[in-house]
Amino acid sequence: MARHPATGSAPLLDRACAQAMVDGIHSYRYVKKLTEKIVADALAAIDRAEEARQMEFKLQASPRAPADPVSRQRGHLTGSRTSTCGE
Repeated sequence: MARHPATGSAPLLDRACAQAMVDGIHSYRYVKKLTEKIVADALAAIDRAEEARQMEFKLQASPRAPADPVSRQRGHLTGSRTSTCGE
């Protein structure tokens, strides 16, 4: 059973307290600073995951351009390029 079932921040505080004990620093300010760093790191990880997800979505949604000049040249031969010369 969770030690602090009513709050979601207890695991963060537990982690910060454990780290402070390992570091041998037992001050409120240090634990607060560690807690803020843990939260900032977690938010940054969420942001990176969201950016990666959006990039993947954009790559899947965008039409793929021909990768090589030969494919682009074939497009010109099929008449996909419009020209105003000779009109």
